[in-house]
Amino acid sequence: MQSAFLGYVESVIASLNFRETEFDEFIELVSFYVINRLRHYREEPVADVTPQWLKNTVEAMHDKLKFGEGALEKHGSLIRKNAGIFNPGDPALLW
Repeated sequence: MQSAFLGYVESVIASLNFRETEFDEFIELVSFYVINRLRHYREEPVADVTPQWLKNTVEAMHDKLKFGEGALEKHGSLIRKNAGIFNPGDPALLW
C-alpha cells in the first residue's frame, strides 16, 4: 500500500475528535479501498491448482460421441472391452 494512504489512516485514528458517524464512515472508506486493492491489483498471479488429469477428464466428458445418447451402454462396452470381455458385433466398439 502507498505510504500516503497509510499516513492518512494513522492520522485519522490518532485524532480522537470524531463526530458520531465520522468514524463509521472512515471504517467504510478504508474497507472499500482495501477490498478494492485486493480484488483488482493482485501482485502475484493466482496459481491454477486444478490437476491436469481432472481437466483432461472434464474435457473428454464433453465428447458427444462418447457421452451422448446411450452413454451408459457405451461406458459398459468400454469396460468390457478394456477387461477383454467383449462382443465382436458390439456397435460401441466401432467408434
